[in-house]
Amino acid sequence: HDGRDNFGEGTPNAVHPLICRHPETRRKLIYIATSFTKSINELSREESDMIIRYLLDHCQRPEWSMRFHWRPHSVAFWDNRCVQHRGSRIICRMCGRDTVSRLKERRRRLPADRA
Repeated sequence: HDGRDNFGEGTPNAVHPLICRHPETRRKLIYIATSFTKSINELSREESDMIIRYLLDHCQRPEWSMRFHWRPHSVAFWDNRCVQHRGSRIICRMCGRDTVSRLKERRRRLPADRA
């Protein structure tokens, strides 16, 4: 992940697995974002670009999408760890945003052969 395009120079790069497991459900998830995912380190640039494009296209298919229509007193929840989301800048200026975190995050480690 490279956040410089969004947050400017000096933003550190980060390396994450492309496929990982949700910390609570243990289901596999695709960890990818249009604005941050730049390459797959183990592949050539051509192969990396092709797979990233394929996965982004898959994640953004209409059947995986929903549009939340804000009304007075609306509340929306989603799990940032496994949901692609995008907000409208106009709408986001009119509403509050907060995060929910657990006091104790249960982290179970899977054996290497199940990761």
